[in-house]
Amino acid sequence: MLVSILGDSISTYVGYNPPGYKIFYDENMLNRNGLRTVTDTWWHQVISYFDCQLLINASYSGSKCSGESFPASNSAERINDLHNNYIPDIILVYIGFNDFAYGSPLRRKNIFQLVNTVYFQDAYNVMLHKLKHTYPKAKICCATLAKTYIKNNVNWQFPEMYNGCYALKEYNSVIRAATKKRKFYLVELENLCYETLDGSHPTREGHKLIAKQWITCLKNFL
Repeated sequence: MLVSILGDSISTYVGYNPPGYKIFYDENMLNRNGLRTVTDTWWHQVISYFDCQLLINASYSGSKCSGESFPASNSAERINDLHNNYIPDIILVYIGFNDFAYGSPLRRKNIFQLVNTVYFQDAYNVMLHKLKHTYPKAKICCATLAKTYIKNNVNWQFPEMYNGCYALKEYNSVIRAATKKRKFYLVELENLCYETLDGSHPTREGHKLIAKQWITCLKNFL
């Protein structure tokens, strides 16, 4: 089976993303975070466990789900970049941490307002709608967002909020509701707390922990 990834910097890896996509894990960051090869990434571990093959890793560093144009993950460009001459059988979606980190507005207050992808709730629903429309036969798996800790820094605590006015659990509630509405598969990561050097990006050990939870949740699905 062919697998495509829709994600942000956490899922990037030098040489494995579409041309022009911004990456976080370049050679310098790979060395700093202890990743020796691509097999140390969470997504490669998941794909290997289920004996699948990578089709496209359309992950873009710094991208949010919300936004009105590329590189927002709800944009047509990001959705279309998940295939080439082949169509994915499985799509793994791990996006939203930057929405939380930068305080993307969560939801519309006026229920009569037209859909506006500036809002995370609208954007996530639009993204899933486009995924289903573009890849109707694909198995789509969406993950909630995990917490983090900083290696060797016992004084740092994961913030209830970063720059916004919404807590991580509120973004996760949106992800759960949107995923359940379309009967896609949900991978629960909210109870995880993975190792980082900067509070956001997993080290080799962090990737291992994320992969383990993805695999646990997907065993009965894939």
